[in-house]
Amino acid sequence: MSFSVEVLSTKDDVLKESDKECSEKAAIFSSIGEYFIDPDFPPNAESLGKKSTKVNDNIDFENLNDA
Repeated sequence: MSFSVEVLSTKDDVLKESDKECSEKAAIFSSIGEYFIDPDFPPNAESLGKKSTKVNDNIDFENLNDA
């Protein structure tokens, strides 16, 4: 009789890896210069939402999810 054991990552390891990934993405996005990126909550396709720009005293919204 044979069996196999799969060892999964611990919760702490998963959270540390996620924190590292978030910090790396925040550094990349912040280096672009036009946006402030919170390192704890870097944007993704669902969280970008809308960016407003003021054009001739009118606010123009661009849906970044369409890009």
